[in-house]
Amino acid sequence: MKNKKLTETDIDNIITESFLYNRLRLLELTKFKYGGLDNLLLEERHIEKYLFDEGKALWFNDKDYGVMCLPCQGLGVNVYGDPTKYRAVGFNYSKVYNVEDCVLMENNKLRMPTADIVTYFTKQLYEIVRTRDINVKTLKLPFLLATDDKQLFTVKKILEEINNNVYAVVTNKNVINIEEVIKVLPTGVRPYTAELTDLYHDVLNECLTY
Repeated sequence: MKNKKLTETDIDNIITESFLYNRLRLLELTKFKYGGLDNLLLEERHIEKYLFDEGKALWFNDKDYGVMCLPCQGLGVNVYGDPTKYRAVGFNYSKVYNVEDCVLMENNKLRMPTADIVTYFTKQLYEIVRTRDINVKTLKLPFLLATDDKQLFTVKKILEEINNNVYAVVTNKNVINIEEVIKVLPTGVRPYTAELTDLYHDVLNECLTY
């Protein structure tokens, strides 16, 4: 099966979703200020990225690197179902530590990544923004054009020029009576209102409050 060629709409969808997700991600990664990191090979963003993506991080003292914080994987379980060991994993780094030799940092009691929450709210914001975008574009052409195969190229050209913000559309001189070859069908689109913007801010505020 051949790969699908991305349309302009596909690209707009990808850009919008990526922008919204990364906006919320950046807010999350910078909401805390950490102290005591000056003498460590560790930055605040490292810690927050681990919590955001993994839901947990492991603090331990490496004999070669000193105090470190890395993503981890639980190994073995005790009677309560909690890991008895953790494997700390980094770039070119993998070591196992007993629970008494390390400290597990939890993003929350469920050890759930913030990424899941941000994805949830991004989906809602994305739908609002793209609906608003479509509404704005539809105001340029609040109707559908119906025609025959002979005039299909002409109609597509007209729509393309309108979409590209061309203020004067030039068509074939032979199209004398345009009503005979093109039928205009109103879509009943509503003029843009502030309702979608208000809804966007409601969802964003809910996300930030959460």
